[in-house]
Amino acid sequence: MALTVSPSLAAATSSPSRVRVHDASGGVYEAKLGAIVTVPLGVLKAGGIEFVPPLPHDKQAAIDKLAMGVLDKVFLVFERAFWDLKKAIFFNVQPDGSLAPVNPDGFIELDPKALQSA
Repeated sequence: MALTVSPSLAAATSSPSRVRVHDASGGVYEAKLGAIVTVPLGVLKAGGIEFVPPLPHDKQAAIDKLAMGVLDKVFLVFERAFWDLKKAIFFNVQPDGSLAPVNPDGFIELDPKALQSA
């Protein structure tokens, strides 16, 4: 098994017995069983890689539906919960503009003393 990192993938072709990956500098890599191609979603959405034969319709449809955006993670640590653990206090804005409560079970409770001793 070989691991190859190429800065610019140009095309991926496949047949029942072989996969061939071409990079932008003219390099060609072949595999008998298959290839795992990992690229940013934007590259796939822009058609930056030619797949021969084309990706199956369901795979391309999934790529087309995926969205990119900013993801921020916030971690807050309090000595104790001062809010009602059974009620949602955060909401997500849905595509139609409505608000949906964030499930309070999605919060992770950490013991602050355990964090200090780590």
